Amino acid sequence: MSNDFHSILRDRFHIHKSCEALPINHIKLAVRPGEKRTPVNKLLKKLNLAGYKRIGDILDAADAELLSVDGLPRREYDILLEFLQRISDDPGLIINLEVLELMEAGSNSKAERERKIEVIKQRLREMGMIE
Repeated sequence: MSNDFHSILRDRFHIHKSCEALPINHIKLAVRPGEKRTPVNKLLKKLNLAGYKRIGDILDAADAELLSVDGLPRREYDILLEFLQRISDDPGLIINLEVLELMEAGSNSKAERERKIEVIKQRLREMGMIE
């Protein structure tokens, strides 16, 4: 663990790139039904006060850096690791993956969009719906 202690969290958790830009408060969306939110809220408040604003900011931090956050006990740090693992396993907990796929598909180049439009127009012509 001594090597892990100095590595950044990004090396251990493979969180979807689009989740990294989200505010750290999105982490609490991974709370399961029946779990208490208070420990997570306390953890996020301490991280926010320490300057961690985005999930990516946390991923870029090392264990030692996070454990040195004022008032952050090891128990809360372990909670953070558990939640990062949940988000790594299922990014859909904090981001709508269907919307993300549509946004990524919508970022096609102009030439690609025009090519698709031409294919659709050709099909409509074949069906006699347009000239």
